Amino acid sequence: MLAKHYEEFNAKNGTFSALNLFYNQPEKQRDKFLFLGEQSRITIENLEQFQKIIVDRTEEIIKNNPNIANVNSSELKSEFEDKFLKGELLEKVLEKNNIIIGERGSYSGPTRVTYYYFEENGFSNIIATRFTPDYIIDADLIEPAVVFKDSPFFNVIVYPKNKTITFRNIEEKIYNGDNDEIKDYKKKKILIEREARKIYNKLAEKYNLSKNKISTSYPSFMFNIIDFSQEINNIKTLKPKILDLITNKINPWSNSFLSKKHAIIKNIDEFKTTIIDRILKLDPKLKFDQNDLISDFEEKFLNSGKLDEFLKNNNIFIYETWERIGYEPFWGGVLQPISPPTNFSKRAEWEKLVLRKTENNNIFLTAIFKTDLTLNFVRSPESSFEKVAFQILAFPKDKNIVFDKKVSRLELIEDLKNNYLDKYEEDPKEKNYI
Repeated sequence: MLAKHYEEFNAKNGTFSALNLFYNQPEKQRDKFLFLGEQSRITIENLEQFQKIIVDRTEEIIKNNPNIANVNSSELKSEFEDKFLKGELLEKVLEKNNIIIGERGSYSGPTRVTYYYFEENGFSNIIATRFTPDYIIDADLIEPAVVFKDSPFFNVIVYPKNKTITFRNIEEKIYNGDNDEIKDYKKKKILIEREARKIYNKLAEKYNLSKNKISTSYPSFMFNIIDFSQEINNIKTLKPKILDLITNKINPWSNSFLSKKHAIIKNIDEFKTTIIDRILKLDPKLKFDQNDLISDFEEKFLNSGKLDEFLKNNNIFIYETWERIGYEPFWGGVLQPISPPTNFSKRAEWEKLVLRKTENNNIFLTAIFKTDLTLNFVRSPESSFEKVAFQILAFPKDKNIVFDKKVSRLELIEDLKNNYLDKYEEDPKEKNYI
């Protein structure tokens, strides 16, 4: 229900490279308590403010941390658009809207992800009530109640310029009439739960959504389901020699290897025009063995089967996935800035290609960061590739691919439930994790 509510009010919780970079710094080296500075919530009304608050701030951090900084500040606008604005241009969104960015992070102990309940207050005002979903008992809102420690994320809200948002905490309604705070904490807890229950009832009445086992299980259950979906669909994530040759000549936003970062290969000639010709365009003077590149691709993705033979009965969907700097809490406890040891695990975030569903002759795909589904992570996972990789899905020639990155969180969760939950629960390897 909260996922649906956030979609309606253009709000999203999500990780961001620059924020991870800030919290990856040694504590003593952080110039400020928060990435955003003195305030945990700011409003962006124009591009200049975004440049100053996000881009310039990141460049300061990069300058002070050359040993651990691997964020390209020129790409931050594109990343923000992709992560929080459904791919729309920031300047286009800001023509009619303002953007509130709230920062959550820098905790010394376990805490819980908080959400906002939005309610129209007349024509020009929106009341945003901050509350923790696990104030609701009896497991009605278990999934969003995520315990985490120092896992940074932004809460981004897009709202019309002709409106205002008033923020308040849920406990603001339960003070005594003389504005004295209730000192009986047991009574206060009961009253907070009562207020949260009112919010839950309003959401339930408005959206009338049934419980979904995936979203009401422990948060990492979603991680497992996504990995399971890749496993049974034989989606492989590897970096072929093709990308090794030109990694430093491409980037995810303005010069990706594949047009729109994905492609369908139907025959060997298309492979050559899509892959080989692209290498030559990026570096006309580069010398390489075409047959060696094809053999490497066959070994990594086709179990050493011959590409031309494989393409007689199958097509290949290729998704180009890029690392983004992950969260590494190790650095938070380091008192002095040091160079990362060469054998230290590298944390990163990258999108997972997900086969959502099949209908008639159509195969529906999307790509999503695991942290888009839940913020329950102590640290980002360890990367298995350097900067960029291919994710490959082979599919029959009589099927069509429908690829859409803008699929809602709610719709994706429903697809995962309908298409993978039963298979996951029946899989002997997974039973220990349920």
